[in-house]
Amino acid sequence: MALVKDGTKKEAVTAVLNFLNDFPQLHRPRNNWGLQFNFDQGSVLFVAIAPAGILHLDFSAGKQESQRQFSLSLGRNQRIYYHHQPSLSTAFNLKALYLVSVCHVSSEMVSCLSSNIPSLESLTIAKCNGLQSIQLESNSELQKLTVLDCFQLESIRMHFNLQFRLKSFQCRGRVVCFKYYDEDPLYYRYPPANDCSHSDLKDAMLDFRQGPGYYGINIPGFELIPQSIRWVKTLTLRRWVFEELILPELNPLGEGFCKLTELWWIDNSPERYNSNALISFLKLCPQLTRLYITIDPNSYNMANIKMSSIKVTRSTKLKHLKAVKLEGFANEEEEFDLAKQLKEVLEAEPLIIRWDGTVRRLTKVQKQLKKGTDPYEYIEQRVENLNELCPKHPHMDH
Repeated sequence: MALVKDGTKKEAVTAVLNFLNDFPQLHRPRNNWGLQFNFDQGSVLFVAIAPAGILHLDFSAGKQESQRQFSLSLGRNQRIYYHHQPSLSTAFNLKALYLVSVCHVSSEMVSCLSSNIPSLESLTIAKCNGLQSIQLESNSELQKLTVLDCFQLESIRMHFNLQFRLKSFQCRGRVVCFKYYDEDPLYYRYPPANDCSHSDLKDAMLDFRQGPGYYGINIPGFELIPQSIRWVKTLTLRRWVFEELILPELNPLGEGFCKLTELWWIDNSPERYNSNALISFLKLCPQLTRLYITIDPNSYNMANIKMSSIKVTRSTKLKHLKAVKLEGFANEEEEFDLAKQLKEVLEAEPLIIRWDGTVRRLTKVQKQLKKGTDPYEYIEQRVENLNELCPKHPHMDH
């Protein structure tokens, strides 16, 4: 049962900090302990603490303001202090912060609270109507940044060195601009793409399902992203993002995505499925072991792109691919055709897993066939521990 308190925005900050400071001395289950603070004539903040030092600040239960634009500055350098504001005790070591439905009314509170979390390693920002820009301070310890469904977001501003420390970047919504600064956040620079040669990024989700944002497809700072993700092990990518934003920045004969092992490829198929873009991308992924393909008819789609004119010419064959999981295809015939087309880049014979759990393997028929007969056929497979062989892609949990 959560505590319930009422007061002003300033009192809310004090109440949250006191709540966190008192938490280590209390002996209630961490998964059943929270604080509800009602403020500003209808606004509600719900605070919850999850195991492993995870703090949730959720404003979704209160009145939802009009989408007035605002910026969110997060980090230890924020100079926002309220009278008699306590400091956060080191006894409770917060590692992750989840922000849900922050608006212009609550943004100052959130900035103030974030300044009290010195060792924040993971930050998630979700469903913030009106959020226009995010600024991350230079002394941040951040390793994981996740931004979900903030549809008015235009830019993410971060210290130049922070981009090298991030191990995970996940974004769902519209494409955003990336701005980097050295000393003064008011002055940005866009370093050359080869500055990312020592990026530590291992996990990336580029789920830009809403299409281009404020800057269209000529996005300042985005040219660093293709270079940063070249060493990731786990990736979510929409077809149009690869075609329009990543492929033009890549050297088709370069090293490719040499460490990528798990790929979630999200496509739009208004007509019969075209695998040209997927096949081209797979030629850049020699270590791939699991491939997840989803057809999303509601995804943004660049209809005028001609993939045939920009195919990747590498002859890489995938030797390690164990499983291909298919979802959203119009019919079984399209799935069968894709499985045959994948043979172009495969040396292995992966299991083909349908959305209903049916497991098959595509094999070439050995016996003599009549002219015009398809030389491939599906053979159903019985697989124990299928979830171990092909678990849910990590980004599907959002």
